[in-house]
Amino acid sequence: MNFQRITIVAAICSLPGFSLSAPDEVIEEGLTSVSSTWNPSFDDRVYEDAFMRSGASFSRMPDKSIVRFSANTTSTSMDQGETWTSPLPVPVGEHRPSAAKIVATLDGILVLAYMNGAENIWNWDNVTNEVSADSTLPVYAMRSADRGRTWTSPEKIFTGRSGALTDILADSSGNVILPITGYRRDPSRCVQFIMVTPDGGLTWTQRVIDIGGHGHHEGAMEPTMVKLLDGRIWMLIRTNHDVLYESFSKDGGLSWSEAAPTPISASSSPAMVRRLSSERLVMVWNQVRPEGIDEEEWQTLPLARRGGGFGTIPASWHREEVSLALSDDDGKSWSAPVIIASQPGGWLSYPRLFETSPGEIKLGLFYNMEIMPGPKAEPRGAIFLGFSEKDFLQSPASAERK
Repeated sequence: MNFQRITIVAAICSLPGFSLSAPDEVIEEGLTSVSSTWNPSFDDRVYEDAFMRSGASFSRMPDKSIVRFSANTTSTSMDQGETWTSPLPVPVGEHRPSAAKIVATLDGILVLAYMNGAENIWNWDNVTNEVSADSTLPVYAMRSADRGRTWTSPEKIFTGRSGALTDILADSSGNVILPITGYRRDPSRCVQFIMVTPDGGLTWTQRVIDIGGHGHHEGAMEPTMVKLLDGRIWMLIRTNHDVLYESFSKDGGLSWSEAAPTPISASSSPAMVRRLSSERLVMVWNQVRPEGIDEEEWQTLPLARRGGGFGTIPASWHREEVSLALSDDDGKSWSAPVIIASQPGGWLSYPRLFETSPGEIKLGLFYNMEIMPGPKAEPRGAIFLGFSEKDFLQSPASAERK
């Protein structure tokens, strides 16, 4: 399946090198001026779907309606995203929200978090491999107790330099958990600053997960979270170690186990995991290298691994293929990965997932037409897909988690 019509959105702001234009607003629609190398292929079980195009972030309300944040507004759907209420403005003032995340608590409080691109400062010393003390990309949070009609003023909850906000979770304990990728210095590396609010965004506390490292793309980065059936919260963390790391919380995000490697092979890219209505888990991510290629052959390809300022561990930056797997046992084992999207020489990454109705899942992927040598290439837009859970149930089991 080849998609010729693509919606172009502004690039997300992540770690160093990303544009800070407003990513939550569609800025152009139509045929792309693609190069001859841009010819992505897709598994026949996925299809083009516009749902994810309509918003930057989505959450299910207690009454099962869906709320979305898009272009500094919120709106609600009572029919699984077929129609939406008129947009309500979110008063962010002069801020330029980026990588926004919205979630509804069990009592219907909306919590919105975003990076403010208007305050972006980034300085990295390529000689010492250290981030400057004044580098910043702060994170703000707001709350609404009336379904988005009114909001509290934006509150700065993180003052350091943040990376992409990749997930937010409203726990059954009443806590909202927001992991923020930030920096510690001497040596500079990425760590997880985990922000927790027990009162729907009125107050916040901070926890930290630090696996060490040295580089502007090394350490604990851009995680995803899911609530396990035994009550724990499971966090899967992007690393440079060719696998995702994991950490667990038994108390609603207030404390976390020491992060440790999983058997899940992954490049230095974020994964997304979600629990479906069937209680299965679905995961979408980039494996450590293209399917069918061993490490020796992989090393001969351009940009297979990046070190230097990126990190002391030469990390795989494979984003040419996007994989999908399902788990019937709460993440202890997974079906064999299925490549659902592929672009040789390109970039498909940063998945977003949302189940609109039981077994029907929507997927958003950021793309770049071609990865070229240089410090970093920006994602140029997004592809919006859908798929059915039932169509991916026949794959044999894969790696197990202890």
